[in-house]
Amino acid sequence: KAEKIYRNLDDQSQLGAVYLSMARVKSLAGDYLGSEVLITNALTVMRGLEEQNKIYEAYNLLGYISIEAKDYDRGLLYFGKALNTVNAFEMDPSLHFVAVLENRSNIFAAKKIRESTNPI
Repeated sequence: KAEKIYRNLDDQSQLGAVYLSMARVKSLAGDYLGSEVLITNALTVMRGLEEQNKIYEAYNLLGYISIEAKDYDRGLLYFGKALNTVNAFEMDPSLHFVAVLENRSNIFAAKKIRESTNPI
């Protein structure tokens, strides 16, 4: 219902926030594809807006979903986009860098574990 309201009001910022909220719920429920679709919708409606925190959150969530899908290279790509967002918008690095770097280190650890259990 909130989606319809903000769409009718043409409030792209709030519509993007609604999509991100819905994406988080779907992600927590294990519906990663549905979550990814909603995040893509959020990024689309927020294009051109100064919504750096929401854009950062969207890329960070896409990275998390990629980890859950064991698509580590894609996760690194999205976490890289999250870091680029922090840099491009001159966001407070103390709040954002640590989370992204921790997520990236989790990917490297997971890749190392996978490689050690599945030697070529």
